[in-house]
Amino acid sequence: MEGYRERQAEVADFWPETEEKHIKPILDSLDDSIRSLVQEALYNVEAIDAPPGQDRIVDASIDHQTKQEKPTDVEAAEQTAKPDEGGLDTSGNPPDEVKQVIDTIQQNEPSITLDSSTDGSRPLPEGVVNQPVLEEAIKTLKKAYLDVKKAYRISPERQARVQAALDKYLGTHRYHNYTVHKKYNDKSAQRYIKSFKVAPKPIIINDTEWLSLKVHGQSFMMHQIRKMVGMAALTVRCGTDPEIMDKSFGNEVVRIPKAPGLGLLLERPVFDSYNAKSAKQHGRETIDFDKYNDKIEDFKEKEIYQRIFREEAEGNQFNTFFTHLDNYKDPQFLYLTSGGIEATKRKREDKSTQQKYEEDSEDENASGGEG
Repeated sequence: MEGYRERQAEVADFWPETEEKHIKPILDSLDDSIRSLVQEALYNVEAIDAPPGQDRIVDASIDHQTKQEKPTDVEAAEQTAKPDEGGLDTSGNPPDEVKQVIDTIQQNEPSITLDSSTDGSRPLPEGVVNQPVLEEAIKTLKKAYLDVKKAYRISPERQARVQAALDKYLGTHRYHNYTVHKKYNDKSAQRYIKSFKVAPKPIIINDTEWLSLKVHGQSFMMHQIRKMVGMAALTVRCGTDPEIMDKSFGNEVVRIPKAPGLGLLLERPVFDSYNAKSAKQHGRETIDFDKYNDKIEDFKEKEIYQRIFREEAEGNQFNTFFTHLDNYKDPQFLYLTSGGIEATKRKREDKSTQQKYEEDSEDENASGGEG
């Protein structure tokens, strides 16, 4: 516990302050009969960013013709994991528009009560929930959380922890847990990482802070980079003992989720060996991309980076990724807790609710070559 508190010192007050200042006013403004439903929808994976009419909590819990099911106990809902607890994508104080949303809700409290029908012409029967009201409340609360996280700015101390985690990858390691269909004793899973750097200065795009990570290695396997980023991010985010990263190179099965592929690009292949030997031997010009730097940077900015920033602003892929993990019901990611790898071997009593972590088939520089 002492080590955990030390590793989370710079974010220790983030969620308590966020809950008290920005979330509690919204929850307090809700009618008692829908507050627990709103909280349940917030922490239910299937309901995250669900299209209208496809939210399991809303659809199952609300019907203008039938009685509402017994609400989930508020205390139980409050004990579920907070989104992005102490994490890399957590955010600081919310922007002004969040405060305006909260003020609007408080000033228009009748709009989120259950004593009137949609058009306000007649009262609803006891036990029946106003669906538009509940949907709007869920939407408002999700937006408040998202805006708070977007407004977060990483501290120098937190960024140093990110770099320390990335430094764990330097040198030669067995990356059998960072790809698919590889065993510990498979020699092809052994890879060499020359450098893995986080840019000293974050950038702000669309009011969201981005960190640039650059890795230089002798070829990468399928999913390897995304899993390396995912492992480093989760280790820092959860205040996990960094020793877990060393163990992930050992003869243990560690299920590592892939960070979103959005933002991943092959910067350039490196031909140092060719330039030093073959080019000189055959009297050929060395391959040097630096002479085209201006064109490369211009292309990246216009055709790649702007698209990345735009897609994240529209789809919130990183928020969805971390929220999904926060609500994951299978024990395979519990190595991030103090229980370590042993905790991942527990069997859930209710096997029907177990989830299988699937890998997709997209390639990631799988053919090799320095990148």
